[in-house]
Amino acid sequence: MVSFKAIGREGGIHMTHLSRLRLLLAVLASASFISVVNPQDKPTQGQNSSDTTTTSYKCTGGIKLKAEFTQGEPGSAKVTKGSATWDLPQVRSASGAKYSNGKVTFWSKGTEGIFQRKGKTYKCTPQN
Repeated sequence: MVSFKAIGREGGIHMTHLSRLRLLLAVLASASFISVVNPQDKPTQGQNSSDTTTTSYKCTGGIKLKAEFTQGEPGSAKVTKGSATWDLPQVRSASGAKYSNGKVTFWSKGTEGIFQRKGKTYKCTPQN
């Protein structure tokens, strides 16, 4: 608990009861804000949540993909094309969700996706 000793005006701080109350409210509000911004139950880096969704895509060029997205910190996507599978970590994106290992990229925005591999780009739509 923070306590303040009222000292004369000449040599120190003089706080009224109202000033102490305002300071206490400011400290409590800051502590509440910090606990909301950084909740204890948020996964730390390296942990994955069990929330996964799988979507099948049909892409230009006749390519069919299956993408299994895992939410968490960090997120990831397991993209499968035929017998090839790539585990792609989520990377920073200005818009949508982007997953890339530097050689293969899958970028989803809304219901559509973009698959990039070997310098080629394919537009993808979900398959029913």
